[in-house]
Amino acid sequence: MLLRAQQAARYALRTRARWVCWNDGPEDLDGVLMSREDTLVTEVMQGLDRGEFELFYQPQLEMRTGRVRGVEALVRWHRKGALVMPNDFVPEVEAAGLSSALGMWVLKRACQQLAQWREEGVFCAQVAVNLSAAQLQGDLAESVGRVLEEYGIESGRLEIELTESAEIPDPEEAGTITRRLGEMGVGFSLDDFGSGYSNFLRLRSAQFAAVKLDRQFVAGMLDNTYDKEMLRTVIQFCRSVDIQTIAEGVETPQQLEALRQLGCDAWQGFLCSPPMGGDAVTDFLRHADARQGVAVTL
Repeated sequence: MLLRAQQAARYALRTRARWVCWNDGPEDLDGVLMSREDTLVTEVMQGLDRGEFELFYQPQLEMRTGRVRGVEALVRWHRKGALVMPNDFVPEVEAAGLSSALGMWVLKRACQQLAQWREEGVFCAQVAVNLSAAQLQGDLAESVGRVLEEYGIESGRLEIELTESAEIPDPEEAGTITRRLGEMGVGFSLDDFGSGYSNFLRLRSAQFAAVKLDRQFVAGMLDNTYDKEMLRTVIQFCRSVDIQTIAEGVETPQQLEALRQLGCDAWQGFLCSPPMGGDAVTDFLRHADARQGVAVTL
């Protein structure tokens, strides 16, 4: 019993859960679960040290002008000879309590890339970085400020994306942190809007500058009236309160044109480009800046 209490306490500490209930299953199962968690912790920390993680970038385009609004930084893991997508490891990383370690690595690498582009004369208006809800606590604002200062990045060129479906452990503390970051000039966007448990009330909890429309609604909007009307409602509401809308997962000219007619402000997706590595996105930005926009045939 004492061993299981210790296991529950360790898990709660890593995941920052308020409480953990350890079931009365076989003891060997408990050992397997903790062993798996410990192995993942070791692999992630060693992976960060060995440079196994890499940022890919997907452009975001303004709907009206076609200009590059910025890029979203997306983490990949070169794990055991395979390139692993975030959906296949981020949930485990969060469960193991390593969101802060990985999130700070992503933030630093994105700011380092912005500084490198500046030195090379490549213009990128801003980089959007995904942060876990678990990171909205402690000295996050101070840590972000130190990273921006280290690489000489203006705060307005950083946008933090928060997932709507992610439950925030301490909403009051999270509100204080987001306000502090907002006062610094850091922008916020609400990711995957419409996919989670919350609703428009979430938009009141932080000063979001943008809302990202979930790719599932974009994928179904041409064949499903519900999806299209959901997008119309969100876009109209956001416009009325001066919040930008960014559509994710745009893959066809027909989807792009439908979003344009609905009044969406910006978009990203394979129709423009899949997520690209550092060298490829640098070439993309260099050529896009020279053309003052990206042509997409409709």
